[in-house]
Amino acid sequence: MKKPDGNVGLFLWHVTIVTYLLTLENNFVQLYIPIMKNTITGIFALAFIFGLSACSTAEETAKQDENVPASSTQQQTATIKNITAADFDKVKAEAKATVIDVRTPGEVAEGYIAGADLFIDVNGSSFQSEIAKLDKSANYIIYCRSGARSMNAANYMIQQGFTNIYNLDGGIMRWNGKVVK
Repeated sequence: MKKPDGNVGLFLWHVTIVTYLLTLENNFVQLYIPIMKNTITGIFALAFIFGLSACSTAEETAKQDENVPASSTQQQTATIKNITAADFDKVKAEAKATVIDVRTPGEVAEGYIAGADLFIDVNGSSFQSEIAKLDKSANYIIYCRSGARSMNAANYMIQQGFTNIYNLDGGIMRWNGKVVK
C-alpha cells in the first residue's frame, strides 16, 4: 500500500492501517508507533482508535456480564482480607474460619499457631490437590512465616473460586499468641 500525500490522505492511511491491525488482533500500539512517529495526524488517529476500542470494550463487558453466572460474579468480587494478629481470634470465632498453615513441614515442626487446623505446604507438590478438597464457600485464615507465601496461597484460592479468605498480616513472625511446639 502506497503512503498518500496530504494530511487528510495521511489520516485515512493511518486509520486503514490501524483497522487492519485491529482485525488481526495484534498489539497494534507497538506496531503502529513507528508508523505515526512525528506526525500529528497519527496522534489523532491513535486517539480515535483508542476511543473506538474503549467503546467496544464497554459493550463486550456488558454482554459478558449478562451471561455470567452468580458464582462467577462472587468469584470476581472475592477479595483477600488482611488481618492482624490482634484480630485473629475474633475473626476465627466470628467467621468460624479454618486456619491453614502454608509453611514447610520443617517450619511447622518448629512451632505453629495454636488452633491451626490444616497444614498444607504452599510449595509442596500436593498443595493444589489439597486445596481442591476444601469447601469454597467456607472461611479460611491463611498464614506462613512472614505473610508472603500465605498471600500467594490466598491468591491461588481466590482464583480457584474461594470467596472468604483472610491473610494473617506478617505471618507467625508478628504472632504474639500461643505457639504449639
